[in-house]
Amino acid sequence: MKHPPKTVRKDPHEYQLREEAEGQLARSDNILYDLSDKTPEEIIHELRVNQIELEVQNQDLKKAYQDLKENEENLLTQLEEIRKAKEKLQVSEERFRKLFLENIAGYALHEIICDESGIPIDYRFLEVNPAFERLTGLCADDLIGRTVLEVLPKTESYWIDKYGQVALTGTSTHFENYSRELDKYYEVTAYCPVIGQFATLILDITERKLA
Repeated sequence: MKHPPKTVRKDPHEYQLREEAEGQLARSDNILYDLSDKTPEEIIHELRVNQIELEVQNQDLKKAYQDLKENEENLLTQLEEIRKAKEKLQVSEERFRKLFLENIAGYALHEIICDESGIPIDYRFLEVNPAFERLTGLCADDLIGRTVLEVLPKTESYWIDKYGQVALTGTSTHFENYSRELDKYYEVTAYCPVIGQFATLILDITERKLA
């Protein structure tokens, strides 16, 4: 028993190419038909005209390709210049950040600790820089991995509340306040690198406050 031939579905793009090819073939047949009643001289003339048209079209295509290639090269050059400029900027920013963090501002990274209701009740030190140690009088070895209430049990609640808002909402803040435990006034910038954590930049402004 013979089975009917399987129907092979062609890609729509193949149909389009097929139609274009048939259209070009039809136009070629029309040209040959139009030339059937012409003299040899007229046929040669028509062929020369067609040849010139093809050469002109070819030149136009070459020019368009060359322009496209030049534009592509210019774009690649611009992208490379942008990449190099971005790298220089990142190096400059990193150099400035290190200079700033290590020599001027105290930097510390923390994670917020909440109770079962999601209320901030403490925070843990994850990282501090030398300037933070200098400005607070605290040692990194005594801070990292420990919470602020373990290190400074009498820390005022407003510090935890303020930092908790930053860590849980992702909003940044800038303020000045007094630390009773350290007996100093600080200017603080706090921001959220990832939800659940907060980083602080602190400056000791005690002398200015007491002046």
